[in-house]
Amino acid sequence: MTTVETYLLTLFKYQITSWFGTTSHFIINNI
Repeated sequence: MTTVETYLLTLFKYQITSWFGTTSHFIINNI
């Protein structure tokens, strides 16, 4: 795996985690 692939994978994981965290927080607040 190249450095670029590792970077993109990390960035992708971070975006998913960030989005999921924000969505969960939003849903909890609405309940």
